[in-house]
Amino acid sequence: MAENKIESDYLLSRINEMFKIVDISNKIVSAKNEEIAKQIHEVQDFDRVPIEDNDGNIKEYYDSNKNKTVQITPADLISESTGILETLSNLYPNKFYFVLTGNKITHIVHYSDLNNPIVLPGIYTLIAYCEIKIREYARENNTYGKTDNDIERFLTYINTKNSIKINIARAKKQLKTKIDNKIETNLLDELYLDDELIMFRELISMLNDERSNEFKKCVDLSDTTITSYNKLRNDIMHSNYQMIEKQSHDVEELGKFIKACQWIISYIENISN
Repeated sequence: MAENKIESDYLLSRINEMFKIVDISNKIVSAKNEEIAKQIHEVQDFDRVPIEDNDGNIKEYYDSNKNKTVQITPADLISESTGILETLSNLYPNKFYFVLTGNKITHIVHYSDLNNPIVLPGIYTLIAYCEIKIREYARENNTYGKTDNDIERFLTYINTKNSIKINIARAKKQLKTKIDNKIETNLLDELYLDDELIMFRELISMLNDERSNEFKKCVDLSDTTITSYNKLRNDIMHSNYQMIEKQSHDVEELGKFIKACQWIISYIENISN
């Protein structure tokens, strides 16, 4: 591994070690039967209330959305040691989990718990690293050159082919301001995420090998998706704690964004090795 290079697997493992699902989950409030579970739901507005059997074990729960008792299955369970990014990837299809401490259910986590501020640093780190990798890849793999003038010509060429445009003027303005203030930077580093994704999409569209084709099948970089991901990125970077509202599609979109970042990082690192 090259000096100062952070491999994506290591980065993801460190993020997941630092931020665990138990940090955002809530202690369960259990009931002895369905009637009491309904009362807990009415008073505390819990959608799902675990029900203990005579031995104190939890094998079922009252689901207020279905207004009935439901058996707990292995698919409803997740370990307290699961990392935040793993949790996010799992929550968007599943909506909630009962959290296990050892073999005992102790907590519950719902997709709305992803609004917890603890979630943001891990996602922030992943997105920032993804942006760095895209810029490095573009600098090395565009056919125009590495100077700012070369990069501007490359970005201008991309804009002739796309309905959604890279904001070159914005990047040049920020570049000039920083240079005037004696801050070392370059044109690529002043691009926003939407600019970077448009640029990366163009670069990978030129390829027709097995890896790039697999990437294009798995990652959606349509204009609409790029716009959505850029908004999510800005919400995260500006610490918007209410990214996830009362709609499951919010966390589904966030989960897809995180997966896309992981795919991009992995693709770039694999072809660089």
